[in-house]
Amino acid sequence: MPGRGVWCLLKSLYGLKQASLIWYNLLRKVLESLGFLRSEFNHAVFVYKRLWGGEDMHCLLAMHVNDGLAGCTSMALLTFIKGKIKKAFGIKDLGPLRVFLGVQFERNLETCELWIHQEMFIDSLLLEYELVNCNPVKTPLGCDHPLGLSTDLHTPIKDLVHSFQWLVGSLLFLQICSRPDISFAVLLLSQHCSTPEPHHFAAAKRVLHYLKGTRSY
Repeated sequence: MPGRGVWCLLKSLYGLKQASLIWYNLLRKVLESLGFLRSEFNHAVFVYKRLWGGEDMHCLLAMHVNDGLAGCTSMALLTFIKGKIKKAFGIKDLGPLRVFLGVQFERNLETCELWIHQEMFIDSLLLEYELVNCNPVKTPLGCDHPLGLSTDLHTPIKDLVHSFQWLVGSLLFLQICSRPDISFAVLLLSQHCSTPEPHHFAAAKRVLHYLKGTRSY
């Protein structure tokens, strides 16, 4: 029987379980060499707060895998930082903030106002569940029977558990990022993720009807 060899990788491969940690450690090393400190409250956020060019400068940089978002008190410093990161990793600069991780941002620089919404994500959900032309409702859940009745008749749903969990997970993403108004509905629906019934799925789709009429909230 031939002997078994052991290979030593010279660098990480995408998909290996340790790859994400290796990438994070490399990213952290580069950012700390530029003067950033990792936030102890959120390890995906790095803070720059020191002198640069003889002036006090502040910069916040948030990372999610290989997507980054930064804000700075000096455009010159931000350009310098982006140049250094680009030299290390070859980033693509998408310009002023408009969309980040499925969340849309609109700004009025003159009045210092910021709006956050997820119209595009809601539209994608409506398209996925064939509800683009559905009639909107005024509340996320029904008033008398929030989760419907077990005696209600519904079309059979293929792989109900997975389908329900996927929909509730999408609603949870919306609730966390920009739509606290559906928090109660998502909380109630999520209590049935392990053993959902057809009327639970119908109640979750009702939330989509509500979102259809409140896309711009």
